Amino acid sequence: MARPQNPARSVPPTTLPAVLAGRKEGHLPGSAVTHIGFVATRHTAIVSADDSGLGFYHSLGKVLFVEANDVLRILGKYPDDPIVPPKDSKTSVEPATPSTPTTPVQRSVWSHSNGHLMQKRSHSAILAMAPLPLGTSPHPTDNYNLIALLTPAKLVVVGLRPTPRTWHRKHRPLSEETGSQEENGASKWRGCVAWYPSVVMSSTGEVPAAGKQVETKSSRRKGQEPEAEQPPSTPTLAYSWDRNVRLLRTREEVVRQSVEDKKIGGGKKKVVDVGQVVFEEAGAWQTEADVMAMQWLNVNQLIVLTTTHLEVYDVRSSSLVERIHMTASSLTSLQPASTDGTDLRVSHSLRVYKGKLFVLGRQYLRVGTLLSWADRILAFVEDGDFLNAIDLTRTYYTGNAPGNKNGLPEDPTHLREVVGQKLRDLMVASAAYAFSEDRMTDRTHFTPDGRGVDRTSLFEGLVVSCIKAALALDDYEFLYENLYEKYESSGITSIFLRQMEPFILDSSLRMVPTYIAQQLIAMHGERGEYDAAEKVIWHLDPLHLDSNQAIKLCQQYELWDAMIYVYTLVLKDFVSPFVELLGLVRKVRQKALDRSANGPIHRDSESTDSLAERMVPKAYKAYSYLESALSGLTYPSQEALPDGLAEVAKKDVYHFLFSGHSVFWPHGAGGKLVLTADYEGGAEPTYPYLRLLLRFDAEAFLNALDIAFEDSYLNDSPQGISRQAITNILLKLVSPEESMSPDLSSSDITFIRIFVSRNVPKYPQFIEIPPTAQQNLLIGLATDRDLSTREDRQLAAEFLLSAYTPHSRDQLVEFFEEAGFYRILRSWYRSDREWSSLFMTFVRDPDVLLDELFGSISNLLNTAMRSEKGVLPPDLTSVVVDTLPQLLELGVTATASVIDRFFPEYHSTALEALGSGETYKQFVYLRTLVEPLPNSESPATSRQPENASRHLDQPGRNLYLRLLCQYDPAALIPLLQRVPDNYYDTSEVVEEVEASGIYDVTVWLLDREGKVADAFAKVESQSRLGGLKLADILASTPSEDECRRAVEQQTRLVEMGTELCRRHSSSSNTVSGLTSEDMWFQLLESQIEMVQSVASAALKLEQDDAGASSPLGNKVLTELRTLLQGTFTQLLSNSTSTDVSFPRLFKRLVDSTSASRTSTKGLYTEFRLILTGMLDSYRSEGDFLTLNNRLIQQDLHGVIAEGVKARTRGWRPKNVYCTQCDKAPVPNSPPPNDTEAVQNSLPRLRIFRSGVICHSRCHGARASLNA
Repeated sequence: MARPQNPARSVPPTTLPAVLAGRKEGHLPGSAVTHIGFVATRHTAIVSADDSGLGFYHSLGKVLFVEANDVLRILGKYPDDPIVPPKDSKTSVEPATPSTPTTPVQRSVWSHSNGHLMQKRSHSAILAMAPLPLGTSPHPTDNYNLIALLTPAKLVVVGLRPTPRTWHRKHRPLSEETGSQEENGASKWRGCVAWYPSVVMSSTGEVPAAGKQVETKSSRRKGQEPEAEQPPSTPTLAYSWDRNVRLLRTREEVVRQSVEDKKIGGGKKKVVDVGQVVFEEAGAWQTEADVMAMQWLNVNQLIVLTTTHLEVYDVRSSSLVERIHMTASSLTSLQPASTDGTDLRVSHSLRVYKGKLFVLGRQYLRVGTLLSWADRILAFVEDGDFLNAIDLTRTYYTGNAPGNKNGLPEDPTHLREVVGQKLRDLMVASAAYAFSEDRMTDRTHFTPDGRGVDRTSLFEGLVVSCIKAALALDDYEFLYENLYEKYESSGITSIFLRQMEPFILDSSLRMVPTYIAQQLIAMHGERGEYDAAEKVIWHLDPLHLDSNQAIKLCQQYELWDAMIYVYTLVLKDFVSPFVELLGLVRKVRQKALDRSANGPIHRDSESTDSLAERMVPKAYKAYSYLESALSGLTYPSQEALPDGLAEVAKKDVYHFLFSGHSVFWPHGAGGKLVLTADYEGGAEPTYPYLRLLLRFDAEAFLNALDIAFEDSYLNDSPQGISRQAITNILLKLVSPEESMSPDLSSSDITFIRIFVSRNVPKYPQFIEIPPTAQQNLLIGLATDRDLSTREDRQLAAEFLLSAYTPHSRDQLVEFFEEAGFYRILRSWYRSDREWSSLFMTFVRDPDVLLDELFGSISNLLNTAMRSEKGVLPPDLTSVVVDTLPQLLELGVTATASVIDRFFPEYHSTALEALGSGETYKQFVYLRTLVEPLPNSESPATSRQPENASRHLDQPGRNLYLRLLCQYDPAALIPLLQRVPDNYYDTSEVVEEVEASGIYDVTVWLLDREGKVADAFAKVESQSRLGGLKLADILASTPSEDECRRAVEQQTRLVEMGTELCRRHSSSSNTVSGLTSEDMWFQLLESQIEMVQSVASAALKLEQDDAGASSPLGNKVLTELRTLLQGTFTQLLSNSTSTDVSFPRLFKRLVDSTSASRTSTKGLYTEFRLILTGMLDSYRSEGDFLTLNNRLIQQDLHGVIAEGVKARTRGWRPKNVYCTQCDKAPVPNSPPPNDTEAVQNSLPRLRIFRSGVICHSRCHGARASLNA
């Protein structure tokens, strides 16, 4: 390097003729060398690659002071390289010819063995090349001189020693190649490789940086061998295509092989050890952008430069640990980049040496290093940010630190020792820094608003950081001794306490020194923050509380949760808090009795009432505490008490609660009698404390006791407390002699009975009560008339009956009937086959849903019929008939179905039960029988008269016909079409519909009988009469409802006439002497006369009202005109010119109508409106059809154009070789004359959307290999 102008060795380019003649190997003139590197320890052994995809190994030497260079091609093909016949997979080096002694290899053993004459092939370009460097520790793979070469299609690792050969070949996954081609075409040509050699691992966990001076073999012989405290690392190759990074670890495997012994000869063999290089996948990940360069920082960290960022990855977890913004376009490229950056070659601009990173930019050279954990902490300290320094150190200690952990020991124990000591030192230094007087003058804590120095945030953050650090270290000496003393001496103890409180409340800190706990509780007490003080008390460890201070504060401000916590866990006294709560319950009851005795509440008593209301929730804590204590749990945290303490709690509380008389508490000289009477001086009853809790809220008390019953303590308690004893006491309270006592209300006694009734069958092995008591319990549950507890009482009775069979069921049945225990009664009646009584339980039970009622009744009747041999019992029939009014009130349709199925002879009785005034319900009842729905979800239009009831007599059918005319006349014709002909008498039907004015049914019946002329005559006459009727209605005082009904009648009549015309117009013969034109003429003539009658009436009404138009008349006239236009439209759409001559028909209508009218002004007005409306209708329909035609044509043209484009478009491959085997897709041999043979001999191809082409067999083999 001292004289760079005089090279020690030089390798000139060779010419293509020399190469083709087999005389030389090397780079061709005009090719740019893009990669170069030294091989092993020799300074004269290099590898190089150029932009044409050729890679060479150069052994540079001198013979007699004359340069004698050996060049070996290791990858690529020359341009115009002739076709070489296929070789075996294990191709050996061809021997050198005598004419070329300096060229031992004339042809590449790794070049493509087949192919056409071609120019430079872009898919064979060498994206990256790197030889395996020597590390600080020798490794068996160093002897193979491994070289990694990366092309857009594959990764190749070759070894130069002992003989050149390929050790590993990895094809690029097809999914990545196609994916990168779709996302960005440049991604296909971006790839990098980087080796990390074998190095000595330090026992401290520190890893050597990449780029340190390589130790040569000679230096190892001369110097002392390195003492490796841990096994050396394995050489690792990192390579990437576009955004995908992969790792390969390499090692040597020694196998024993039999080879021929050349010394002995004669074909004898010997066994020798042969080494093989093995590669293993070690990891993979994907970056957010294409990888442009890679370098190893150390054995565990890899630096990756993408198009947008410089990133550091931990190869052990394949995770990103550091990232900074750096664009690849800002670095020096081997060739000028295009505008879109697709030609960037910047891998040479990033290098690592001895742990330092060197980046060569276009305008700069930057040198940097990755900060170690200590450097990152020191950076915060130098900026005066001790709090973040403590937090960062704590995360290193706990293993949750973000980013890299460079320099940290690998051993967890050693790491905690090193980082823990650093964390302690930082806390001491931070405290000294925060309380230093320099902070008042160095302007580090000046407020932006000019108020001066404010170190509040510093002091607050210091406490939080030190508490978190102490929790991580599990060492609180500095926190409670040194740091608290500094805050106390500075008069800012409140800051320390405020910041420590959240950690106490989330149970992170429980064992706080007593003097600090005293200060915290006192601070809240002085500030009136009693709820906060209470939370602090029951979150602290009881052994660190000042019990006197806590109890005094709790009693003074009624902090019940905290007081119970102190009594139970500090003083181990479980009765005293219960006594305090009982006193509160008594006080609340006394105030409630005082309010009721004093009458109306006055304004001066509002404060007393509000105080009582505030006391009630606190009094209910007695039940919560009782539940916790009897279950062996702490209150209020609900954590389990220690076994011994839980036994003490249960024993003390049970004995006090179920004491038969008032007791003194606490025991001893200072005890006081605990009273429960509602009035001072009142008599104390037996079991006073039990009665007090029952009087206040029996349900809440028994719920707590129910939970306590589940505890195993009551199974075999040596203290005389058991479930049996408690049950006996409760039964004593509800006994006849005790239940008359006024202190327990009826609801309290009911809840006790429910409790006992539910628990007796629940714990049969622990609770036994005599049958008389169980009978009394059932009677007591049934005789209570409180409807709000009916369901609970019935459920309790069911529980008790599951374990007890009553000896007098008849008496209980009477009580249960009165109480409404219908579920129990149903089970009894069903077992005794008392069907009528069972039926009445369904009818009377309000809990039976309406949807379930009739289904249950049907099941009951079916069961009764089966049990009675197909006949319903008379008493059951009588009961059902008697309850028909009630059943019909619950559901007419369901009742009709039940009656028709089981009691068909009582249809008339059911109709009479509905009453003559309930005609609509009669209609619904009969419709269910005549036109039943197939199921409840079917629409009304799917009625099925063919499934009609066969039990309905003729008067019932006629009644249904009459009601149908009244409520649903439109359904008459569908009904008559579907019922049998003998179902109704036609004359009676005609008489009924005529009386109801439903003439369309008359017309339909006449047509069905073949009287077509009579039918049209009926249409004509009723249309004229209908017009006169409408005119009379408009002339009088018209009502909208009356006009609507008249118009509906005429509409149905005209629609029926139109239907007859349409049906008979298809016949070319006359029907009853009428042609098609005659039918349409009669229909249209009657309609026109009807419209003219109404128009004249509306005009006269308008003249009488002095020109004011009638809205109702105009509305009726508009509807009739619309109906007339619809008839004309039906005429034109259903008749042909041969059947009906429209001009002749129109002329007949005009002549006929004008002959019957003296004034032709209104006549021509009607015809003009008719024709104008028809023409407008035709015009709009024509426009609509034209628009639809255009849309359909346009869509059809677009679809066909797309199809033609898709048929003519194909996928053009980007190259003419299979990407897997590098063979031509189709052989160049001349095809045979047999066309079928040609088709069968052609290989199947796969062409991907990205342009990649390969044989189907190659793709399948590749997929199997990957799998």
